[in-house]
Amino acid sequence: MDRRGVRWLWRGGLCIALAGSALLAWLLVRGARPGGALTGASGLLLLLLVSASFLSAVCTLLVENKTLRGHLDEARGRTTALHEALSAAWEELRADESVLAAAHERLRTMATTDVLTGLPNHGAVVVALDRELERGHRYSRSCALLLLDLDHFQGFNDDHGCQVSDVALREFAAVVRSSLRGADTLGHWSDKELVALLPETEPADALAAAENARRAVAAYLFAAGGGTRLTCSVGVAAYPRDGVDRDALVEAAARAMCAAKRLGRNQARVANEPAVDALGGYASARDEAALTGTVEALAALVEARDHYAARHAQDVAALTLRLALVSGCVAADARRIAVAARLHDVGKVVVPDAVLQKQVPLSEQEWALMRTHPNVGADVVGRAPALRALAPLIRAHHEHWDGSGYPRGLAGEDIPLGARIIAVANAYGAMTTDRPYRQAMPPARALAELERRAGTSFDPAVVAALERILNADPTLTGGTGVA
Repeated sequence: MDRRGVRWLWRGGLCIALAGSALLAWLLVRGARPGGALTGASGLLLLLLVSASFLSAVCTLLVENKTLRGHLDEARGRTTALHEALSAAWEELRADESVLAAAHERLRTMATTDVLTGLPNHGAVVVALDRELERGHRYSRSCALLLLDLDHFQGFNDDHGCQVSDVALREFAAVVRSSLRGADTLGHWSDKELVALLPETEPADALAAAENARRAVAAYLFAAGGGTRLTCSVGVAAYPRDGVDRDALVEAAARAMCAAKRLGRNQARVANEPAVDALGGYASARDEAALTGTVEALAALVEARDHYAARHAQDVAALTLRLALVSGCVAADARRIAVAARLHDVGKVVVPDAVLQKQVPLSEQEWALMRTHPNVGADVVGRAPALRALAPLIRAHHEHWDGSGYPRGLAGEDIPLGARIIAVANAYGAMTTDRPYRQAMPPARALAELERRAGTSFDPAVVAALERILNADPTLTGGTGVA
């Protein structure tokens, strides 16, 4: 019986009991004697009827109460089951929320992390750089940017394949990261380039950090490729000196890094250096890559024969660029002369190792062979259309001001200015660098020797330009000419 049936049963029973009691009471009253009280039997009967009606009502209430209790227990059971179901659903939702939160975190990490190196990716570095530049502008704080690029990495990739190159790039990232401060941000900028954001860093400290990273990479033995030595070139730009917005700062660091490449690689360059300004920008990525590739291919011919000659050529190129600028050459001419200096000894590929490495004076026959290298170098370089204009400078870099040089015996201003500049840089670099058969001269003594020979072997004006450079940097030597 449902709740409505119980309610009608209770109401019906109560009404019948009350109606019956009322009827019986009326009959008893009618049957009593006039003017007298109810008899004992009549009063008793009336009491029984009232009691019966009351008991009937109580029983009805008890029946309904029991029924209602059953319904209440049933409802409580349904409520408990519903509560358990809701609790289970809540726990499931919480578990799903944890899964979604973890997935969101993975997606966020993937969106800001380079998969290959594990470093912040290009987009994340852009955000960090913009934030740091805004902070620097608001609070007048300095910061710096390093752009690091592996040298000769395309050749490494061609030799070992993409998988080995990827391993090398991860090692490169780890080595550079270990050389930086904890507050610095290192990210993967593009291809084989890393970028380091150095907050609260002055330009001099940024260059020191770049040198630390460069030295760490050069000293590291890469496991990729079975144990390989790689180097990197680093461009340094400082805020606000070299740029006040992101594009300007990145462009300045890129120019400095490109200059480091063109001046021999494995070095750090600062954006405001005269050498970087002289080398300037690049006509196009393709032209720059083609020219650099040709120069490096020719320089590798020398390096394969004589490691000293390779490093010497880099130092001579860097000093030549500075000399050319101080001597009044425009930036384009200074760059051209510096490239010629980089290749000035390429003709030594025809000189036997026994002659190149000889630690005692050469014989006349050996000197005759050695004197062929300017012509050979000029002929080799002249076969590359992009480098053809360098051939006269390479051919004449051993000519003397008084006409006693070789191979043509040119004198004075008949010798191309670029060749005269290379001659001074070459002689100074050779004198201030240790060799197996002699120790390096101090810079002051080397300059004194050049001044003694000015007007005979060397152009006096170029020697005077070197003196001005040394007055500004007295410690400059052939081994640090790229500094």
